[in-house]
Amino acid sequence: MKVGLIGNPNVGKSVIFHQLTGVGVEVSNYPGTTINRQAGTTCFQRAIIEFIDLPGTYSLEGDSEEEKIVRSFIDSDEAEVIVAVLDAGRLERNLYLTLQIAEYQKPMIVVLNMMDEAEKAGIHVDTEQLSSILGVEVIPTVATQGKNTGSIIPAVINAARVPEVKVLYDHHIEAAIKTLRTVHALTWIRAIHALQGHSDDPDLREAASALSEEIERMHRMKVSQIIAGNRHHCAEHIAQEVLQFRSPERGADIDRLLTSRIPGIPLLAAILIGILLTVFIIGSWLEEGIVTLITRFVMEPFLAAGLPPLAEQVGVSLILAIQAGFGIAFPFIFTFYLFIALLEDSGYLTRAAFLADRTLHRFGMHGTGIIPLVLGFGCNVPAIMSIKLLRTKRERLIASFL
Repeated sequence: MKVGLIGNPNVGKSVIFHQLTGVGVEVSNYPGTTINRQAGTTCFQRAIIEFIDLPGTYSLEGDSEEEKIVRSFIDSDEAEVIVAVLDAGRLERNLYLTLQIAEYQKPMIVVLNMMDEAEKAGIHVDTEQLSSILGVEVIPTVATQGKNTGSIIPAVINAARVPEVKVLYDHHIEAAIKTLRTVHALTWIRAIHALQGHSDDPDLREAASALSEEIERMHRMKVSQIIAGNRHHCAEHIAQEVLQFRSPERGADIDRLLTSRIPGIPLLAAILIGILLTVFIIGSWLEEGIVTLITRFVMEPFLAAGLPPLAEQVGVSLILAIQAGFGIAFPFIFTFYLFIALLEDSGYLTRAAFLADRTLHRFGMHGTGIIPLVLGFGCNVPAIMSIKLLRTKRERLIASFL
């Protein structure tokens, strides 16, 4: 049996994947860690199950690499069961992707992860009501603590079923879908894709284009916008049905403080400036100490050895190269990445990406672009390597130039 793990970025898919399969994957406090699909196998009641951890994505209809990988995986009928992983604290946003997955009419279950964070934020999710609306099994979990993740595999084997939830589209969209399904013998999801221009069949593309143009003329909106709006409305309605709100814990108040424009943005600037100044001070102190040690215990004894001029020149060049690496570059890079690791482990790097989103949009990037830009202050090599976290080729190109 092959099972696909699908969800938004940073909802804990990779943590769940690791706990289910034991396969080590990179897990971080910023989105986009899983760039390509990861595979791992486990055995349960003599059944061999292969889990596929797919890249996090917010939609299945864009042109980013993540969306193409996930869409191709579902279209290929490779998986027998889909596990949709949702963030309980951001249910409405996560349900948009879940509704898209449901339209493929494949057996699935829903894992409602990060329940502890939702409770801290004063959010209570009625999982039974959510299960009833979606028509699939809903499993609440706290993956970082291993809570209830053991229920996922039995549910995959015994409780996965085709979802019953259905998005109510505009009546013109519904009529166009019905026409395409009748004339071209399409599934529901194929008809929707055709209306949005995603089809390799010339006859189907021509027929769908004519219907789309008529709908857009009447609504003065693109078909893709109408469909997205209907899905968002459905996700909002479901969230209203299953969510209850209470007073958040103090930690949630701090989180809102860190992600607000005031004092969030000044605080972000102060943290980055403080890190750079601290790195300069500590790095300079370490540099002086390392250079002094290498000079006293390596360079001076080597020069005192009285070697032939050629050997001495080669040796001095090697020692200077080592001194430049360990004595000049290493102290600053090591100190800088120590602070970056602390920011990542504290979860602040995600908040920084959120705060930077509006500014980076002006350069054609999303908030996650702050990660390679900040890394670039330490060293350009890992900064260039980290641009793979960005969603599109255009963003990666812009970030590499910046």
